[in-house]
Amino acid sequence: MMRLFFIAAVIFQLCTGFAHAASFPQSRAENLLGQKADFPGDLPGDPALILVAFKRSQQSDIDAWMEALDLKGTAGIAWIEMPVVGGATKVMKPLLDGWMRDGIPDLDAQARVFTLYSSRKRFKKALGVPKTPGILAVVAKSNGQIVTLVEGGPTPKAVEAVLSALGASK
Repeated sequence: MMRLFFIAAVIFQLCTGFAHAASFPQSRAENLLGQKADFPGDLPGDPALILVAFKRSQQSDIDAWMEALDLKGTAGIAWIEMPVVGGATKVMKPLLDGWMRDGIPDLDAQARVFTLYSSRKRFKKALGVPKTPGILAVVAKSNGQIVTLVEGGPTPKAVEAVLSALGASK
């Protein structure tokens, strides 16, 4: 009976978020307006949602989360977008940031995009998800505690897990 309960608990965690003891890694990033921030301390809320992408092709998943949570509207959710690009690309930072700025004309949106030039592998490992291929929807507190972490797009269960962790409702 205990074994069945354990299996059910693991399946629930896999459907709604990862079970982990990791915390959000200490990192310094700059938004597209040139403002520097130290995370997790400078998160825009406590807790806050961080949509983390590792590849340009994952922007559609970020956009899907933004739509599912009405982040462009008046949802009242504190959130940022964090593309994590390889540390070796830091020499191309002005060019990459310029391309991103050109693709995001809205200044409020630019203020929420904090690009992290760091090792993707090290960042994923610090979050406790070293092999994840997809984007991450992370709800974290300013002290680094991860409330929930969901991989991939916004399935109904994933949206429910994120909203619950944020103490919000749709």
